[in-house]
Parts: sequence; structure tokens; C-alpha cells
Amino acid sequence: MIEAPGTVVAAQGGRVWIETDPQPACGQCAGHCTAAIAARALGRSRRFQVASRLPLRAGDAVILGIAEQALLRGSLQIYLWPLLLFLLGAVLGNAVGGESAAVGSSAVGLGLGLLYARTAARQMNDALQPVVRRRVAADVAAACRDGSRLTGA
Repeated sequence: MIEAPGTVVAAQGGRVWIETDPQPACGQCAGHCTAAIAARALGRSRRFQVASRLPLRAGDAVILGIAEQALLRGSLQIYLWPLLLFLLGAVLGNAVGGESAAVGSSAVGLGLGLLYARTAARQMNDALQPVVRRRVAADVAAACRDGSRLTGA
């Protein structure tokens, strides 16, 4: 499970709005490296609406999680299929009609790959939704945002 700290900004029924801060590239330097400084300068907070069984209210610090397998599968479908169909279209087009056919058929392959990726992403939407893993103390969430590693999974 890939985890990130967040803060509840609103709660209504079984759904909560959670805001996350941009994270540094890694937790090794406690946020003092160039990558972490750039992430803070260029990054912006994100808001997610997620279902939660926990009794949460605005201001609560939480840990969000996304299943690693779902993220990997989604990434492969979104990036791999368009690339494979692009290359397949180029190879088939070149075999059938030369360079100009390869250009046209690779564009068609890319378009089909993007359409497939869009359809696959919609089907995987539920698996890619973040979930509230647990509530944490505000000082723990602040330490996580500052680049410390999360413990327990």
C-alpha cells in the first residue's frame, strides 16, 4: 500500500474531503534537497473525496492509501497499450505500404491505444481511489509531510 498524509477539510455522512500537501521526491534528506524544494515551490495541494468508515471531522490528520498493484496495473494500461499499438501500427504500415503508410498507421494505432487506455482507466476507477487507512496525531502527519518515512503498513 502506498501511503500519504492528509488533513480532513470537510466531512459529510460517510464521505470526507481530504487535502494532501506535495511530497518531496524521497524521505532521505528531510526535505532539504533541490528536488524537495522544487516540489514545495511548484507543487500544490490536492483534494480528494473518499469514503470513510472512520468518524472523522474537519482538521483530523489521516493517512491515505492506494493499493500498489492497482497503481501498477493502471500505469501499465495507460502507458503500455498506446505505445504498443503505436509501434504495431508502424510495423504493419511499413510492411504493407512503406514509410507514409507507417506514419498513418502508427497514428491510428496510437489513437486506438489511447481510446483503450481511457476505457481501461474508467473501468479501474474504483481500484485507484484513495482510501483512509487510519487517523493519526497531528504531529505525526506533520512529520510525514516534512519528509519522514511512514511506518507500519
